[in-house]
Amino acid sequence: MIDCKLICSDVDRTLVTQDLKLPDENRKWVRKVVEEKHIPFAIVSGRFRGSVEPVIKELGVSAIKCCFNGNFIQMGEEVLYDKPMDTDVVRKMLRYTRKAGMAVNSNPETRVVSELINKGADINARDYQGHSVLEYAKSQKRTYIVNELKKLGAN
Repeated sequence: MIDCKLICSDVDRTLVTQDLKLPDENRKWVRKVVEEKHIPFAIVSGRFRGSVEPVIKELGVSAIKCCFNGNFIQMGEEVLYDKPMDTDVVRKMLRYTRKAGMAVNSNPETRVVSELINKGADINARDYQGHSVLEYAKSQKRTYIVNELKKLGAN
């Protein structure tokens, strides 16, 4: 028998379906592992932390959050690791993506949302699923970011 110390799962098309639904079977399995087997569960994702919180809430168990492809790790209320992207790197990426005609999906939790937009990021760009930064901010109830985005002209 394997002595399991931790179970990790991605979110998209792993824990949730393509249409972003959490199957009851997955919820029950995670709860059983955490509550009956006492094995910690971690969500490991490229998503921003605000977008994994509803998944954790729907699971109904405590889960470790590993977001931004490992640049943010939180267990309970304790932040174990937090390394945001360097602002200069973000600016370079934005210049490159603009030149290449690519859409930018800004992270509504960073402190640089306004700065990115003021530096020329497309405030109304949409991700591959058609979601805008404003829609993400609204879905996560980030009122201060929604207000800032609207003030800057997002629609």
